[in-house]
Amino acid sequence: MNEFKLVRRLAPELLLEWLRPARAFLLSRGLVWSESGGRPLDCDRVAEILMSGDARMPRGLVDSLCLIQGMASAECMDALIEAALVRGLDLTQDGEPTPENVAVRAWLLCPELLQEMHTRRLVSRRRAFTHFSTPEQPLPDFPEPTREQLRGLEQRLNVFYRAWKRGGGARVFTCERLQEWWFVVRHGLTFRRQESLCDEELSSVCFRPVGYDILAYNPQRGQIRVHCCGARERTALLRAFGSCFFGKPEFFPSARHYTLAPVLQAGRSCLACAGVPGVERIQLTELEIYSPGVPSERITINSEDVFRSLESGRVERPRHSEDLIRATFKVTFARVARSRTFTIIPCNRVLYSRDTDSLWLQPWLEERRFAHRPQA
Repeated sequence: MNEFKLVRRLAPELLLEWLRPARAFLLSRGLVWSESGGRPLDCDRVAEILMSGDARMPRGLVDSLCLIQGMASAECMDALIEAALVRGLDLTQDGEPTPENVAVRAWLLCPELLQEMHTRRLVSRRRAFTHFSTPEQPLPDFPEPTREQLRGLEQRLNVFYRAWKRGGGARVFTCERLQEWWFVVRHGLTFRRQESLCDEELSSVCFRPVGYDILAYNPQRGQIRVHCCGARERTALLRAFGSCFFGKPEFFPSARHYTLAPVLQAGRSCLACAGVPGVERIQLTELEIYSPGVPSERITINSEDVFRSLESGRVERPRHSEDLIRATFKVTFARVARSRTFTIIPCNRVLYSRDTDSLWLQPWLEERRFAHRPQA
């Protein structure tokens, strides 16, 4: 949200209370501070200071601004109010709460609650994950992560990020969601320099952007899903996670997790979904095939029924499952008006329209041999 809109929409008393810990910094930047009479602060000047990207801005002000902006929406307001009531907190003291006031009041009363809800909002956005399974049997217990374990994970990741010129300061936040433990890793990205105007003079701003990675671990299946910036970082995340929680850096080996072999081996019967709770129908609607000839080609079949296209002979049937590099399926869920899709990309990726779809479709993927089935 634009800082000007945020500051102007806040109740004057909440704006003062939020900014009071950073009063000395704000005064040093030319803000006139008054505790009485009308709106006590110059909102435009406050917004300009918040937008300046000053490296000396207090950490608490920077963190709170990020969280408040991320949670200042009607949808987030409802979630915050509900979560606060569970903790015995009232975020609606002004009678007519606004998203901005509720977010600031949450920061003032319980910063941990605002951080937790911001983390849950972040994990609900992600779609593309790379999947891994552990061969360990029996699966070790996985109780709620402790603060010491999270700090240990942060320390290991900071070694990696510093070595690869991403800076330190990595933080890990966690929440339980959909029978999984979700870990959000906040860390720095590569340093940037950007042109800016300062007092009408051309200048530059140097800063390190922030990135967010996600790991979702299912302790019942011994499976983990990772969303991150690249292969090197994914390896570091898996090794650090395995070391901190299981004492084994190779707890999640880089073995094949997904395959499209059933498309050739079982044919149309691989789509059978009778007996899968919540799923009425699954169709194969897109298939990407790699042809290793000279020159090599990639052929994509788009159809309401890919199997019908293959059976008609209009498209040459691939001979080897290794030639299948992507497949998209349309799934019809019970009591859901619109169909959704999911895509398998061997050997470790599935892209869902919604994260919750994995809860219903993972058993089907294992039953039809698209996914590695955990050993009993």
